[in-house]
Amino acid sequence: MYRKGRTGFYKRAINLLNGMDVSSDDVKKALMCVLEDYNDMFGVLENIKGEWEATFDAIESLILIHNEEFEVVRLNRSCQRKAGIEFREILDKPYFDVFPWMKPLVKECRDSCLKNRPGATEISDGKSIYSARFYPVKGKAEGRYIHILDDITQLKGTEKRLKEEIEVTTALLNISEATTKLGDINMFLEGVLKNMSKIFNTRICLAYMWDEFSGEFVPTAYYGLHTSMVPFFRITNLRESNIPLIKKVFHEGKPRVFSGRDAFPIGFLEIKDIKKVIVLPIMTNKEYMGLIMCIFTEDAHITRRHMAILNGIHNQICVTLEEARLYRESIEKAIELSNRIEIQTLIHEIDRTILSTLSHGDILETVSRMMEHVLNADSISICLVEKERNGFVFVAGTGEYLPRDTVIGFRDTSLTEVYLKGRVQYVANLKNTEGLHPLEARLLGEGFSSVLRVPLVVKGEVIGILNAISRRPSAFSYHDLNILETLADQISVAIENARLFKDLEELFIGTVSALSGAIDAKSPWTAGHSERVTRCAMKIGRALDMDEEDLKTLRLASLLHDIGKIGVAEGVLEKPARLTEEEIGLIKTHPVKSRDILSPIKQLKEILDVVLHHHEHYDGSGYPDSLRGEEIPIMARIISVADTVDAMASDRPYRKGKTMEAIVEELKRCTGTQFDPHVVAAFLKVKDEVASLYTSPLTG
Repeated sequence: MYRKGRTGFYKRAINLLNGMDVSSDDVKKALMCVLEDYNDMFGVLENIKGEWEATFDAIESLILIHNEEFEVVRLNRSCQRKAGIEFREILDKPYFDVFPWMKPLVKECRDSCLKNRPGATEISDGKSIYSARFYPVKGKAEGRYIHILDDITQLKGTEKRLKEEIEVTTALLNISEATTKLGDINMFLEGVLKNMSKIFNTRICLAYMWDEFSGEFVPTAYYGLHTSMVPFFRITNLRESNIPLIKKVFHEGKPRVFSGRDAFPIGFLEIKDIKKVIVLPIMTNKEYMGLIMCIFTEDAHITRRHMAILNGIHNQICVTLEEARLYRESIEKAIELSNRIEIQTLIHEIDRTILSTLSHGDILETVSRMMEHVLNADSISICLVEKERNGFVFVAGTGEYLPRDTVIGFRDTSLTEVYLKGRVQYVANLKNTEGLHPLEARLLGEGFSSVLRVPLVVKGEVIGILNAISRRPSAFSYHDLNILETLADQISVAIENARLFKDLEELFIGTVSALSGAIDAKSPWTAGHSERVTRCAMKIGRALDMDEEDLKTLRLASLLHDIGKIGVAEGVLEKPARLTEEEIGLIKTHPVKSRDILSPIKQLKEILDVVLHHHEHYDGSGYPDSLRGEEIPIMARIISVADTVDAMASDRPYRKGKTMEAIVEELKRCTGTQFDPHVVAAFLKVKDEVASLYTSPLTG
């Protein structure tokens, strides 16, 4: 009844309060409306409060409100149940007295209060884990703080299990990946042990490989060992007789878990309190390959799932190491075959070298270079015995520690033992050798350790020594010795052949020199002519950078260039006056006669054109065929200059020999007409050396 027209009543009530003239009935009615509205509003608020409290109590999270003294002023039903006491016993008490396990929140809460901002942390009551959040209350309730704690125990457990699964899966993947990239077995096992430690949550993992020679398991890799235990691990081999469980595990052929007390003798590797041991045998076709142990120093629960994982790892490792063994064997066989092929190739190359050249130096230099490829040495050298010099001469080598042509006295090296006894000498480590000779002491000082020496024997006599040295101790094997001995036999034969060839060559050159000397001796004015021409020609040839083979040919051609004069009458050769045209014609026949005399000798075919054309002129005015320029063999052009120089330098019945200045002047005048300009230029470089060939200085 009071609701109708209450707006008018409110206005009249307000006017009354402002001193306006209104009746008291109007005021009464207005006040009644206000009271009724307040009553309605209070009812609504009561309903809202009831609904809020019901909602507040229905929340599963633990919620409490405290004041600045940390006294509880409100909490929900979940929080009250957690406390285990009635609401009245909780209110107005510090929350950390009601919930002692919440004491760690006090500091975080205080900081949040001082900074007037929310905070969050995690806390445990010993059974459950809670996510704790706290907020300052704004508005009229300022000075109060709300705590909300959510039980995240299950979530944390799930996260932990998920993390463990991820770690186990990652570790298994790492092991699986390692099996596909096996290179170094030690590194592979170290990776396996590290991942097994993660999978089984064990502190120590050890790996041993089977040594067939000793019949023991040899320490190979470890993970988690304290540094003080490592030395014991490295020197402690495992034997079936000492640890019976090993035989049992290999008999069953699968991983086993043992109690620590039953597994190992007391004090094993200085590891204390061994609780459990997982032993994983590594084998193939019932043959031992190795074993892995995971050692637990704390109580551990090994589940069926762990054993399934362990069996999977066991199979992976056995297959991988067997494949690695087969791969290693195939590589070793391939390397051995490759070495044999390389050695045979080397021997063949040495044979070819011996057949293609009989140069003593070329053979030794080539062989020493080839040996680098098949021997594990830092230096290869060859020294020959020089009795006249009372020592050894180093004639060839690679990675040399001594310059070529160095002489080492018999008293200054243990090479002398090889020379005198004719036996192989092997020193595994010079550092362990007492009473070193000067050469070996020098080797040690320069960082060399191993020495292998094989004698070079010809007809029962040691003529030299083949040396291989290395900076590594014990660097050489029996296989290396076989290679050296095989090569030493070839080198010995090659040296002997080279010496025989040199003797024949010297005999041949001596015969040729004697023959040319006999021809020159037909006239006292030409005595020694061919020898002097040869020496002059050789100096010019070297100035023109001719190789050794060409120089040998030039030497022969120079010695024999005038052999055709054997068919010229001595009266013409010794005539004291100038020659007539007819006599000159006779002289000009000697190049052709020289060629005709030498042509039956097949070893002299290369010099026939040289002796035939040594009187040709560069401009084509010479004889016998009037060749010009490059048509004339280069050696013939050299002999032409040398022959002319000796002719001008030597005395004749009708004149005295010319000075070197006059000779040079004449050569320059005839350059480009009679002589090759390049050959004359080469002569000018060595003219002083040529002048020394004559008994009296050519200085005028």
